[in-house]
Amino acid sequence: MIFRIAVTSDVSTTPTFALHKVADWNRGYYLTGLLSLGNTLMLGDSMTSVSFLKLDGTQLEMVARDYGPLWPVCVQLWGAKSIIGANVSQP
Repeated sequence: MIFRIAVTSDVSTTPTFALHKVADWNRGYYLTGLLSLGNTLMLGDSMTSVSFLKLDGTQLEMVARDYGPLWPVCVQLWGAKSIIGANVSQP
């Protein structure tokens, strides 16, 4: 889920904040990595593979996905167009 933080009361010395849900995406199994770059999210899912999502207004859209069973245990952005990750053998 993606939330926006809003200040609900800043008249006191301790402001009050609220979270407003902007978008959600529920198609993963067991996320091992979550990274963002601008309005793009990269998800590492230990049961499936690596996915890229783009936030467009209030919608998360699939941009790219590797459907091979990589079993990634960690992922990291390597510049704007590359990723680096580690995987394990299938159990």
